[in-house]
Amino acid sequence: MALTVATQSQADRLRADTNTTTTSLPDASVDDIFAESGETYSGASLTAYTRVIVFRRILAGVIPMNDYRQNESEEKAGQMFAKIEKALKYWEDETAAAIASVNGAARFGRTAGIPARIKEYPGL
Repeated sequence: MALTVATQSQADRLRADTNTTTTSLPDASVDDIFAESGETYSGASLTAYTRVIVFRRILAGVIPMNDYRQNESEEKAGQMFAKIEKALKYWEDETAAAIASVNGAARFGRTAGIPARIKEYPGL
């Protein structure tokens, strides 16, 4: 696939969908994410997969965090992890839906029931 570079509107939408800013997600990172996504996907699948990459990177940063409590303030990293994981699951589902809309869904299974063969065991 060709190298994919994000336009300014794509970068802005990515930041809006992932609740990031130009400080936390600079243009160079956005271009890198679009290039990584463009290696495998195109169209709507590419757009959805860029969000998956962002949330995976955010999730990787949350993993080493610990819960803490100081005075009246309390933050639980487990709650943050669960919320980010939920957003990641949403965008993974969006990616799968975009892929299915382009490629069609694969279906597996038997088409008809075949009767079992009758086996005879002599001497039993």
